[in-house]
Amino acid sequence: MDVRANRVTSDSASKGTILVLGGDGFCGWPTSLHLSAVGYDVAIVDNLSRRKIDVELGTESLTPIQTPQVRLAKWANISGKTIRFHNLTLGSDYTELVELLKNERPTAIVHFAEQRAAPYSMKSPQEMRYTVRNNLNGTHDLLCAVVDAGCHHTHIVHLGTMGVYGYGTAGVRVPEGYLPVVVQTDNGPQEIEILYPADPGSIYHMTKTQDALFFHYYNKNYGIRITDLHQGIVWGTQTKETRLAPELVNRFDYCGDYGTVLNRFLVEAAIGYPLTVHGIRRADAGLYQHTGYGPLHRIGHQPSGRQPPAGQYLQSDDRDTPRDRSRETNLRNDRGQVAVGAQPSQRSRRQ
Repeated sequence: MDVRANRVTSDSASKGTILVLGGDGFCGWPTSLHLSAVGYDVAIVDNLSRRKIDVELGTESLTPIQTPQVRLAKWANISGKTIRFHNLTLGSDYTELVELLKNERPTAIVHFAEQRAAPYSMKSPQEMRYTVRNNLNGTHDLLCAVVDAGCHHTHIVHLGTMGVYGYGTAGVRVPEGYLPVVVQTDNGPQEIEILYPADPGSIYHMTKTQDALFFHYYNKNYGIRITDLHQGIVWGTQTKETRLAPELVNRFDYCGDYGTVLNRFLVEAAIGYPLTVHGIRRADAGLYQHTGYGPLHRIGHQPSGRQPPAGQYLQSDDRDTPRDRSRETNLRNDRGQVAVGAQPSQRSRRQ
């Protein structure tokens, strides 16, 4: 077969360099391929910790994922594009990270490099401490290294979660921005704006709330540009790029620690096993289909009772509760901008 016939079309010149941290993972891998396909110069930073946790848990992806070397070689063969791979650990390999940033001078950094499973983060003190150490040290080292390397122009895009708002509601909308409140001062009532109060339900979600404080601090004091995406559950396996060859397939987790409830239900239904429903059976978080980077496919609860057709963008008037909505807050100063809790303007997807 002539592989040139299947080459991915894109701009002939690079649009800039993007580092994808955690680029070997469930969201990082298809993101890396997509960015490469549309013309960016992509480099992955990953220490393969997710694969090591598979060994620890005695499980593996239901889909046969290949090693990074095989994956990247196949992508180069199909697309004619090279994605570089750097085996670094955020939170410990600080000197190497600073040097990498100085050499790459990235236009943007997509930050997926965190322990992403709430159940895993609550298994025992060992997993709880690992999640805090991995996530918080990694995020802070990234921000500190960006400043240290003089990459103030770099735009950081971080994957957060709607879970930072908890699973209850006070009957108010999460604002598209900061929450206006009135406080009592010596001079009488004064209106100020604050971040919407966080209410994390796990160690994992707690680390995401702390990430937001890191972002606020580094934007305010160093002008670092940051977008923090807060979204619901991402599900699915294939995207346009991963369908090009079996070696490019994404992982599909179904275990109790890393498999989302939808993935687990699909596997249980396929083998005739009773669905493992936990809690009070009233969860209504939105689900985002992991199929591509254009329209969002959303299933689940719609407060208005309307269900958007597949491929239709979720409109802002459908987002009525902390779990169903994404919000965008812009903090501006004379040196930079941060968008906290932003849904991508083109409704591209996430974990």
